[in-house]
Amino acid sequence: MADGAPSLVLDQVGGNVALDLFIVTERVGNLLAAALAGTEVSPSQYAVYSQLMQAPRTPSELSELLGIPRSTLSGYLATMLRRGDVTRTRSLDDGRSWLISLSPAGQVRTQECRPRIQRAIRALNSHLGSAAEVLIVRQTLGRIDGAVRAATPSA
Repeated sequence: MADGAPSLVLDQVGGNVALDLFIVTERVGNLLAAALAGTEVSPSQYAVYSQLMQAPRTPSELSELLGIPRSTLSGYLATMLRRGDVTRTRSLDDGRSWLISLSPAGQVRTQECRPRIQRAIRALNSHLGSAAEVLIVRQTLGRIDGAVRAATPSA
């Protein structure tokens, strides 16, 4: 890592991977919230906006992709709908579901937020080290994500 030897997130008796990840998640949320200050968009909402910029998706797809519980996602989508940032159309694949798309206003909001997020990510990455070191961190996070999914009981 760029700042010397890696250390533990929480170096104390009872520290563990789950607690470390919780702490890091909170800190990343704070970093992104600061970046988005004044935009009316939360970091979690931005994650939804960014995925909808890629392609329209059903709520189930968004929930699975982002790891957001459906009930929580429903609140985000309701807020985005009230703002006029998304549209809903019946899914052609499953008439019981909706396909969520960004409206032109939602695309503008996402484009306004994107440079703020990119600056925060560049700042974070600069403290992680080289592009190769950032890739190693992302690969490690992918491994952790796989382990969490495997350890999570099926609902």
